[in-house]
Amino acid sequence: MKYVIVLAIIVIIALCTPWFLLKFMRRVRAVTSYYGLKAVDRLDALIMMFDENEKFWYMNESANKIFHTEMLSRSEFLDVWEKDEDEEEDVLILKRGVEFRYFQCDEQELRNKRGKLRGYIYILHEFTRERELQEKYRHSATHDSLTDLYNREYFIEKAAEFMKENPNEVYYMICSDIKQFKAYNEVFGVEAGDKLLKMIADELRRNDDHNRVYGRVGDDSFAMCIPKKNFSDVAYLVKSSSVLRARSYNFPIANHIGIFEVTDVNLSVSAMMDRATLAISSIKGDIQQEIARYDESMRKELLQEQEILTDLQTAFNEKEFVIYLQPQISHETKAIVGAETLVRWLHPKKGLIPPFSFIPVMENNGLISKLDMYVWEMACAQIRKWTDEGRNDISLSVNISPKDFYYLDLYKVIMDLVRKYEIPPSRLRLEITESAFAIDLKKQVELVEKLQEAGFIVEMDDFGSAYSTLNTLKDIPVDVLKMDMKFMAKAADADRSANIIQMIVGMADKLRMDVIAEGVETKEQADFLGSVGCDIIQGYYYAKPMPVDEFEEMLKKYEYKDMTELEHHVTK
Repeated sequence: MKYVIVLAIIVIIALCTPWFLLKFMRRVRAVTSYYGLKAVDRLDALIMMFDENEKFWYMNESANKIFHTEMLSRSEFLDVWEKDEDEEEDVLILKRGVEFRYFQCDEQELRNKRGKLRGYIYILHEFTRERELQEKYRHSATHDSLTDLYNREYFIEKAAEFMKENPNEVYYMICSDIKQFKAYNEVFGVEAGDKLLKMIADELRRNDDHNRVYGRVGDDSFAMCIPKKNFSDVAYLVKSSSVLRARSYNFPIANHIGIFEVTDVNLSVSAMMDRATLAISSIKGDIQQEIARYDESMRKELLQEQEILTDLQTAFNEKEFVIYLQPQISHETKAIVGAETLVRWLHPKKGLIPPFSFIPVMENNGLISKLDMYVWEMACAQIRKWTDEGRNDISLSVNISPKDFYYLDLYKVIMDLVRKYEIPPSRLRLEITESAFAIDLKKQVELVEKLQEAGFIVEMDDFGSAYSTLNTLKDIPVDVLKMDMKFMAKAADADRSANIIQMIVGMADKLRMDVIAEGVETKEQADFLGSVGCDIIQGYYYAKPMPVDEFEEMLKKYEYKDMTELEHHVTK
């Protein structure tokens, strides 16, 4: 009887198993047909099946290429995957070493008609290539293509998230701007400029403590959001300066930064950046200062600057700029031998606007060369007028800004003017500064020599006011030194300053250069200069800058002095 019962059970299992297998495979075909597939084994999708006890039962060829026969249970299968938390749908990530593969997963339970669980089926469609393309497009949309830092839009988004994670923290919004970067690009080329930007980006990455957000937010502008307690002015300047020195080729550039202290994280990041950038604008004309912090007074200055910029175009069109002349006088004979040409803005509503109110604005906005050419033409017209009146004794000196060397065809512009007004080049003296030679000394020296050959007298302006060296006199072929006397007034040791002045005058004489002392304010200064051989004086001791008509009235009080002898001495 016992054997009969065992035999009956075997028969029942043998009869039932094909039925269950048939139902199971029908379910598989039903599921796979949903995806439009013809045969399970030939599917590109991965097919994995487990029985009701979660034991491995079947995998198709695509799955076998990845897992082979190592899969023993459903739990082991699930352990090899990671859920992609960034996706709303069921996306699983398979990691094998450094390789990441992405799959869209469809998981279904297999049940019989009575609802009893009979197994599990997983159908996984790989979309790794599509995911990589998606990531590539996403990255390019959020990162700067040159430096691979966050771009402006994504920086704003990430900085806002960063600050709101810890709203009680005090943050700095820091923006940077490379001074003279446009000129650097033009002199050394775009490739050199790009390398400089990449070096700055690499420096930001090297100092990333994972508690800051940073990005490239403009052509030569970077931004960083960082907790105030983590930022050091000194450390930042040291690192920034080392990067610029590494690529600057002795070019005079600096990485100016503006800092806005964030007290309200709900303020838009864009507004924070605007205020940090506004701080930078307050130091653009200062070669010594590299860091500025925002305060509310800067907003007023910005509005004033915008008002000036709005009025400038009208000022050019309506010829509101006028020249003022400051006499250059022989201390011995008291004769006026020339004058420096300065500019004033005669505004129809605001009256006379001094140069310190609008010159920095024009320099910062690329308008200084336009103003310079305007002044040069007025000076030439004035010389022509005096010539027509029979006066050939007065020359006018005009300022040539360093940017004119790079943004203008200087020789052509100057030569066209003297030809237009038919005046001798020696009557239009050209004042340059040492900084004009800081970038390409050979090229600028060749230009100066070419101007001298055409008959122009070239003056070195502000000699002694900055960091003048003997190389200036050795390498740059100027005819006249304009020595600034302001440093003597500030010197702690007056005797030592007097000895230096005497040495400069003596050295210039040996080099056959004339010396004009500017900024002379007292009789003692003038008498001392005369005693050491510096005869030509410019400064408030004799006269302040004045309108042309006042200068012409002053001319009548002084003896006529023909310029031929002086010009011969200067150009010999």
